[in-house]
Amino acid sequence: MYGHVQWHLALAEWQLGLTEQAWRRYERYCAPEITSCGPVLTLADCGGFLLREYLRTGTTRPVSAAVSSLFERFSSMLSHPFIALHLAGIQASAGDLAALERSRAAIVAKESSDQPRLSLRLVDALSHFAKGQYADAADTLKLVSADQRIGVGGSYVERVLIDLLEVRAVELAG
Repeated sequence: MYGHVQWHLALAEWQLGLTEQAWRRYERYCAPEITSCGPVLTLADCGGFLLREYLRTGTTRPVSAAVSSLFERFSSMLSHPFIALHLAGIQASAGDLAALERSRAAIVAKESSDQPRLSLRLVDALSHFAKGQYADAADTLKLVSADQRIGVGGSYVERVLIDLLEVRAVELAG
């Protein structure tokens, strides 16, 4: 949990505009190469941090081998909205449109139910955003209710991440 607690501190620094300090903390304690957190927390911390930075700056970053291994580990679970949000967030932050398309295809191949439909909306919204189709991203997220946003992770953390994506999409759509 130490790496996850450090992630919260890095996120607080990031929110205060202490971007360089936040990145140093993230890279020292939270990055997948370093953290001692379990795989799900590692995915959440990595995806949440990289997506927030991408939404703020619009700058894409290549992913490391350790981040790529998260794709391999979790790609079979993309029909779960929590996994879909974080993996697609990493893919969007890397500017990897092909990976977003593969994620979409993997979800579409699953039996349709509420969870995969929500996962598909999240991946579609991130894909639209990464392509600069901000109005489409915002429109896609309008279909995701507050309860669904909370249900993605069972807390307000993922709701905030989805809300940030929607707000930024609306801003950029003009």
